[in-house]
Amino acid sequence: MCRAAFASGLARSQHEGSSVHKQETTQEIVRETDYRCDLCSVISMSAKDLKSHMRGRKHKKKLAASGTQTRAAEETDYKCGLCSVISTSAKDLKNHMRGRKHKKKLAASGTQTRAAEVRKNIPPNHVQCEVCNMSLAEANWNSHIRGQRHISNQSRESLVSAIRATEVDQHGLCIDGAAVDFGSIDSTKTTFPVSKQIQVSNRGPCDVILKLVKLSTTSRGKIFQVVHPGRRRQINSNNTISIKINISASKNDRGMFQNRLEFHFEIPALNCSFAMTRPVVARIGSNADYEALKVTKPYVVRKRTRGNKVTRYIRGIRPQALAKIEWAMELETYDIPSDIQDILSRDDLRTFGKHNMIRSTLMFGEFGSDTYGRHLQVMLWVEEERASQELSGYDMEEVRLSPRGKLLELEVPGLAEKRPSVIIGDRFFVKKSGSPDSPSYEGFVHHVENRFVLLQFHKKFSDKWSIGQTYDVQFDLNRLVFRRMHQAVTRPSEGSRISFPSLSQELQPAPVAFINELRPFDSKIRDNEPQLCAVASIVRMKSGSVPFIIFGPPGTGKTVTMVEAIRQIIARKPNARILACAPSNSAADIIVERLAEYRSIFGDMKKSVFRLIAPSRSSKMVSQTVLKFARTNTYNIFESPPRDELEAFRVIVSTCCSGGVPYGVGFKPGHFTHIFIDEAAQATEPEVMIPIRTMLGPKTNVILSGDVKQLGPIIRSPIARELGLGLSYLERLMSTPVYDENRAKGRSMVKLTKNYRSHQAILNFPNAQFYKNELEACARREITHCITGRWNGLVKSDYPIVFHGVCGQDMREDPSPSYFNPDEVIVVKDYVRSLLGGNMELESKDIGVITPYRAQVLKLRQLLRPFAPEATIGSVEEFQGQERKVIIISTVRSSPDKITFDRRHTLGFVASPRRFNVAVTRAQALLVIVGDPFVLSLDPLWREFINHVDLKGGYTGVDLDWDTSEPVDHSARLDEARRTEGLAELEELIRRMSELDLGDDDVIEDAGAFREDD
Repeated sequence: MCRAAFASGLARSQHEGSSVHKQETTQEIVRETDYRCDLCSVISMSAKDLKSHMRGRKHKKKLAASGTQTRAAEETDYKCGLCSVISTSAKDLKNHMRGRKHKKKLAASGTQTRAAEVRKNIPPNHVQCEVCNMSLAEANWNSHIRGQRHISNQSRESLVSAIRATEVDQHGLCIDGAAVDFGSIDSTKTTFPVSKQIQVSNRGPCDVILKLVKLSTTSRGKIFQVVHPGRRRQINSNNTISIKINISASKNDRGMFQNRLEFHFEIPALNCSFAMTRPVVARIGSNADYEALKVTKPYVVRKRTRGNKVTRYIRGIRPQALAKIEWAMELETYDIPSDIQDILSRDDLRTFGKHNMIRSTLMFGEFGSDTYGRHLQVMLWVEEERASQELSGYDMEEVRLSPRGKLLELEVPGLAEKRPSVIIGDRFFVKKSGSPDSPSYEGFVHHVENRFVLLQFHKKFSDKWSIGQTYDVQFDLNRLVFRRMHQAVTRPSEGSRISFPSLSQELQPAPVAFINELRPFDSKIRDNEPQLCAVASIVRMKSGSVPFIIFGPPGTGKTVTMVEAIRQIIARKPNARILACAPSNSAADIIVERLAEYRSIFGDMKKSVFRLIAPSRSSKMVSQTVLKFARTNTYNIFESPPRDELEAFRVIVSTCCSGGVPYGVGFKPGHFTHIFIDEAAQATEPEVMIPIRTMLGPKTNVILSGDVKQLGPIIRSPIARELGLGLSYLERLMSTPVYDENRAKGRSMVKLTKNYRSHQAILNFPNAQFYKNELEACARREITHCITGRWNGLVKSDYPIVFHGVCGQDMREDPSPSYFNPDEVIVVKDYVRSLLGGNMELESKDIGVITPYRAQVLKLRQLLRPFAPEATIGSVEEFQGQERKVIIISTVRSSPDKITFDRRHTLGFVASPRRFNVAVTRAQALLVIVGDPFVLSLDPLWREFINHVDLKGGYTGVDLDWDTSEPVDHSARLDEARRTEGLAELEELIRRMSELDLGDDDVIEDAGAFREDD
């Protein structure tokens, strides 16, 4: 019998009976893995049983008599779950997978099922625990098997095995098929109910009474119904009866549905009762959409192929636009020290051990003025090493290059979805495959086009290149950002006022008279006291003050406030020079677009404001408004003007990384009177320090804008995160006494509280969870209420939030490791079509779809583009600072084991409070969430949100299996609680199977069963 690794025992046992999953129907159970002692010809069902046999007298006696050192070897049978073919070696299984029969079945299945090798590479002195599917040191074996995790897994395995035993035909009773599989039901063409007949045959010598047919009621399977004609039915020997199962689905029932069908039998002649079960599965949606979204090529995990670091190579040719910049300041290399590389490469240390060793040996002393640069440098080196390791996963072997003019074209799998991310100026190392003595060639990226990069090499390579030759390719990490961050954190500081401000340095509040006489250029600010106070405080800052913070929750206008402050400074101070930065290009573009709205303040805008853009960015990604303030060369590549011309601009806007360009081309520190950093919470401290510490002078003022409750820095290395790199500069400052919320209000910090974006109902939950209910809903009613009462897609007509519970299926498609969920894509498509076809006068540009996985983004675009071409579809990062009338969120994940991984590694917004906060606060009038409630509810914040929506009347879709009125314990392990509930459900099912009462005739009226004649 199959041993698929499903997280929920019940879900697994239900799935294993489906037609997609191949299951033996004979009474003999075939395991994928058998352990055999060749000496004694004994086959054991587990490694533990084999070890017990090897310690026994019989084995030792035979071993001594053999006169050899032979001992039992664990042998693994490799099984293809798709074709039910068992091979005796991994090699034979791979040969089978290459065969026509396997490929034909794989293509026809429409799934990602593929043969998997059972055997794993176990490190020396380690053993494999088959129950927990993990390897551990032999010394830890005894403590492991006594641990709660192992005991729990063992209990679950026992229960699942017992459930499987009920799927085996007994006493001559045979139930047709391994599962009741309705397949994929096209909801667009089907009239419900849909029926299916199940044949039950008595092939034994005795008459049998079918006492009861019922469904094990679960929240995912209440659409199924048993049509049972009568209370008791006799099945004579050699006779067959039929049982009918119905599906009754509503318009909101979409996705995967599972249940279990129980058959309770009695054999009077033998005075015995027994039970048998079959999984019941169905998928409801649009078959045409499923066909369009199906996996074309199953995802295959690629092994890392990175060889030794290339140190000797023949240089390539850089893009001309990059070679023209005249740098006045040399940027050092800041190579990773060998002692850090040695610690990170140690196999005998886990993450925690490496973290402790780095902290104790390389980051001595408390984090302060004296250790500032050293501590941050160590964190950066650790992060860079992790980034380099991740990039190595994309290295390629035996690939071909194609000519395109003077360049060579290389196809890079996953490039279109930025896996890996490649920009103009990056470099590759290429050498002939299978020729270790051949030289390596450096190739620079000159263009990036969808799936291809165009490279230019030295003439020597071009002369030797041929179409038939294959090459090995190594990616080289672009270290420019890391080097600029190192340069910034090691620069001499202007005292402690920037990095470690004290209470003696705190700002004084702006005088009330000055606030009252201030005339904002933006009329909206006049009636907003916090914004007015913030602008007045920034304008009145004394030169050389501690940083000022604009704390701006969602929709409160922090960027508007920052831009207004820039306008006021420019208008009032003729000698002011401003550098305005943000972590992302999109956030920097917004600053320019807001400044462009008030041309009269600057006079000649093109001579006053300059948008400094990196040459690696495509001009196609930049709006026409922003392009007017940037400069491109004859190749349409962004460039920087000469230093003297750049110095003449009163406002320079750039990303934090490009904020190091002024210093690099020769600007003197102190040139800028003000440095503004928008969305400062999104960047690491070293990244924010690129513009600050390189250009800071004694009189320069720093203003930070952001929200520590929204997106934080993206950190790849868990070690770097633990060392403190994940703590943004803004958040670190706000944890100090100078920025204590009660003390700093109106002094060193202003908190904005008027929300100009969202409907009150949309704002309520994040307001309570993250902002102490201090936010006021002040948005225009004609926008926030343009959906309620006018769209029939709302569960409750006056409530603008819908949570649509969908139990779908996670999938991956080669070459991307990213996940997509076709069931959720189809539901999102239905919502978008319904909204655009209503009477709300919505346009597709009014709709935004947020999802955490790039593959889901691509699948959504595939289905939505034909009728919603201007709908914005992207990740939560792409929506930071943006808003739409309608926001639809697709959470994708439908596997509990993957949500645990998400929580551990803080990926996506599925288990990240900050990403959750950003996602649910982008909507103005309508918020729709499409996701698996059983998976999302493993996270306390998501469970609280689902409860909130359900109690307000906005939940629809698959029925929930918990009481939404009960308070959520945020300290509890909800994944463990759900696991316990699943085990209890299995135990109850087994109890029903084993403790049947012959006289219990009234059980026929149990949930899920009814008589056809009622």
